[in-house]
Amino acid sequence: MRLIDSILGMLLKLSEGTSVYRVVEGFLVLLSLASILLISMVFNTLITLTAFGLISIYGSHHLRRCRNLYQGYLLGIEGAGYRLNDRSIYRGVIASIIAVEILMIVGGLFIAIAPLLSLDPWLAISPAVFIVISFGVVAIVGHFTRVKLYRIFVSKVLRSG
Repeated sequence: MRLIDSILGMLLKLSEGTSVYRVVEGFLVLLSLASILLISMVFNTLITLTAFGLISIYGSHHLRRCRNLYQGYLLGIEGAGYRLNDRSIYRGVIASIIAVEILMIVGGLFIAIAPLLSLDPWLAISPAVFIVISFGVVAIVGHFTRVKLYRIFVSKVLRSG
């Protein structure tokens, strides 16, 4: 019971400013991408690359929804008349999320159709590794950005009416 309570407590803490569903979804996308990549590398299989490509495309959709949330917090803060000193950092994080979204769509399409074109599976592995690393980095940076923007939003906009 303690383990379940610990996991639920961790999920609630990680989901500050968003939903638990979105946090779990992000973990599952990253975990599935990493595990399918590992299976593809060990067994040198083509069908797993197709699954990787499709999950990558879905992961880009997840990132888009996260980015929309960050932009909503940023626009809400600015719309209420508050100027952020580090606004360019938040814009940079949002731009990096857009770049990873594009990478996941284009790379996912390439990786998904690579088996259909009878390409060597190892040709699709390097973009897959880059996708997993990029998604992981953006997830970590995006989490801290979301929490900070949410806290600013709550303290400045919601409390001031």
